[in-house]
Amino acid sequence: METERLSPPAGFVSQGAIELRPHETAVNLGVPLSAEHIASLGHHITRSRQASLNAIPHRKSLSGVPMPEFHPDLVADEDHLTMAQMFDWSEFRNPKIWRSGIHELFLMAIYVLVSCGVTVWAIRVGGPVVSLDVGLGVFVVLTMFIMSSASVSGAHFNPIITWTAVGTRLCSVPRAIIYLFAHVIGAMLGGAMLRVCCGHVVTEATKLGGWGFNPELVTTGQAFCLEFFFSWSYVWITWGCGIDPKQQKVFGPVVGPICVGLALGGNIYVSGGLNDGYGGVGANPAKFFGIAVATNNFQAHWIPWMAPLLAAICQSIIYWVAPPHHEAEKPKKD
Repeated sequence: METERLSPPAGFVSQGAIELRPHETAVNLGVPLSAEHIASLGHHITRSRQASLNAIPHRKSLSGVPMPEFHPDLVADEDHLTMAQMFDWSEFRNPKIWRSGIHELFLMAIYVLVSCGVTVWAIRVGGPVVSLDVGLGVFVVLTMFIMSSASVSGAHFNPIITWTAVGTRLCSVPRAIIYLFAHVIGAMLGGAMLRVCCGHVVTEATKLGGWGFNPELVTTGQAFCLEFFFSWSYVWITWGCGIDPKQQKVFGPVVGPICVGLALGGNIYVSGGLNDGYGGVGANPAKFFGIAVATNNFQAHWIPWMAPLLAAICQSIIYWVAPPHHEAEKPKKD
C-alpha cells in the first residue's frame, strides 16, 4: 500500500531532498532578490547569531537546577543595562525596588549579627588558627544567606557587590543608592543587636569582631594592601561564579552561592594567617561600619571603605577589557 507523502509547507519549493525558502529559490533560479528579501535575510542572520551567543555556555547548570525566571541582577535579554536604564531616575518611584531595599536592610542586619557573632565566638574559644574558624563560619553563613535571598533582591548586602554591579552595568544607579543606604542602616542595626546580645564585657574584650589591625605588627600600608588585594580576589571569584549572567547559567542557583561563600571564607583564612596583627580581610565596608558604630572603634576606618571600592573599580575595568566568553563571541574569520 502506498503511503501518502506530506506536502511541503507553503513558501517552500522542493528541489530533490532539500527544501528551499523563497529567497534561496530565487538565488538558485537566477532571480534577483528584492529589498524586502534582503532585509529579511539580514534580520534572520542577526537573530541566529545572537541566539548562538546566548547559548554560550550551555543552559544546564553544574547544579542541575534551572535558573529562576526572575533575578534582580539579570536582564531579560541576558545583556547589560543601557546607559538610559542605568540612570533611570524614575526607579526611585518604583515600589518593587524599595521593597527589595527593605529586604536588603534586614538581611544586612541579620547577617552582621550572625557573621560577626561567628568571629566573637572564634576569638573567645581561641585555637591555633582563629582565621580558619572565622573563614569556615563565614563561608556557611554567607552561602545560606545568598541562597535564601538572591531571588528577592539579588542578595547584595555588601557595598562592594553593589559597586561592582554598577560598574558592570548589572545594577542601575538608583537601585544602588537605595541598596547602599539600606546596607549602612541595616549594618548599624545588626551591630546594635550584637552588642545587646554580647553585653559590655564581651564587647570590650572582642570588639565584636570588627575590622582592625595591630599597628605594632602591621603598618597602615600593609593593612591597605591586604584589604585591597583580598577584596579584589573575593569580588573576582564572585563575578566569575555567581553574578555574571552567562556564568550564572554555568553554576546555577546552588553551586554559585557556594562558590561565593567559599571565596570569602578562603580569603579570610589566608589573609588572616599572613600577619599576626591582621585578623583577616573584611571585604564589606557597611558591615564593619555598623560594628565600628556599636563599639566606637574607628581605627583607620577609611581602609575598609577605600580598599574595597578600589577593588570594585579594578574588577569592573577587567570585566569590560576581557568579559567572560569574549573569545567565543568574537566574529569568526572568513
